[in-house]
Amino acid sequence: MKNIKPFKPSEKLAKQRLKEAAQGKRRLLFSPHAELRMRQRKIGRRQVLETLGRGTVSEPLHQDIHGDWRCNISW
Repeated sequence: MKNIKPFKPSEKLAKQRLKEAAQGKRRLLFSPHAELRMRQRKIGRRQVLETLGRGTVSEPLHQDIHGDWRCNISW
């Protein structure tokens, strides 16, 4: 595992993967926290998928404190 080097995915690749997830071509998991917040906000999975597929990046790709890559999508 020492040979694994972290890399920053390109914006283009990130957008492509989000669209693939929206189309069901990639696996998409909702954390328990996300499920809770979706219920509180009355947001369904279909709305999330539509936003992933049709939305625009509202906060650019960045690395969080845990080392995961994230971006915000709005529609």
